[in-house]
Amino acid sequence: MKNIKVLLLICVLVLSSCGENKQEDSSILEEVNTWIIVWEKKKEETNTWIIEEEKVTENNIVENQDIKSEPETEKVELNDEGIRKEEVTNPKKIYKKEEKWTRSEGYRINNEAIYYRGEEIDWIDIKTFEILEYEYAKDKSNVYFRGNILKLANPETFEVLHYWLSKDKNNVYTQYSILEWSDSDTFDALDFWYFKDKNNVYKVRWFHEKISILPADAKTFKLLNEYCSKDKNFIYWDWYKIEWLDLENFEILSDNLLKDKNNVYWKWKKIEWANSETFKVLSDSYLKDKNTIYYISSQWRVYTLGNADVETFEVLDNWKGKDKNNCYELWKIVDKSECSEEISG
Repeated sequence: MKNIKVLLLICVLVLSSCGENKQEDSSILEEVNTWIIVWEKKKEETNTWIIEEEKVTENNIVENQDIKSEPETEKVELNDEGIRKEEVTNPKKIYKKEEKWTRSEGYRINNEAIYYRGEEIDWIDIKTFEILEYEYAKDKSNVYFRGNILKLANPETFEVLHYWLSKDKNNVYTQYSILEWSDSDTFDALDFWYFKDKNNVYKVRWFHEKISILPADAKTFKLLNEYCSKDKNFIYWDWYKIEWLDLENFEILSDNLLKDKNNVYWKWKKIEWANSETFKVLSDSYLKDKNTIYYISSQWRVYTLGNADVETFEVLDNWKGKDKNNCYELWKIVDKSECSEEISG
């Protein structure tokens, strides 16, 4: 505060040195003092922010450089009953002490209005408004997604199933649209990604922002793990059908690896030349059979380590391995010094 007074007085002196009328100078000084008094009173009433004075040593070195000033953003704090606390960190906007606030899923509610991501929604009924999951909400008349009305949705029977899926007594919805060929009465979740009704099996393809219908038999369809599933006819990896896999004699080696008595499959693709009978998983990246060491890259490609000695090969970590002759990084031969352990042989 002392610094502000000094600054204002300097401005007065500068103005005075340029003027010729002493009565005007006196008037300016009186106005400056009025500003200071008003500012001090405002600060005392709101009690919202403080400017700490700089502590100056004899050598004019500033000891306290952590000067608090007006924050750029407003901080909202609620007590256990959801009542906004009296403390407000932004003096430009003072809220009533008893004003109630709720913030969830992009919506903000007070006693007078409802906002979605900062924009007020005028047509919502505040008394019956309810925030649901995944940016959905509803009141007595409408269902909302991201602040927009889902025109066909029935608020009394509306149910959120997933970020991309919801339903009511009449339809299944993919956010704003009706999911074609779906049956609302029998539509249900199998897990976070898979859904089915009496007619179809559905898979949420998150990165593609779409819902796919699997070419599966809904009545006999069941999940085997996060990616693998089956029906009476086929095994599926994600939404792909593995047509050559023996349904009666198969084994899941990991989320992405399967085999039957004849072949090994990486996801839905057959690994050529792999020997199913002796095939083993060594780590998340390295595999082997009686003839070959395989490496699976982060781009999901399968490489063979053609020169690797199968009998002596061992995994050092997910990126390195060694045998009696060489050191390997990923699927390539590197200098032996790259291996963390000494190679014998």
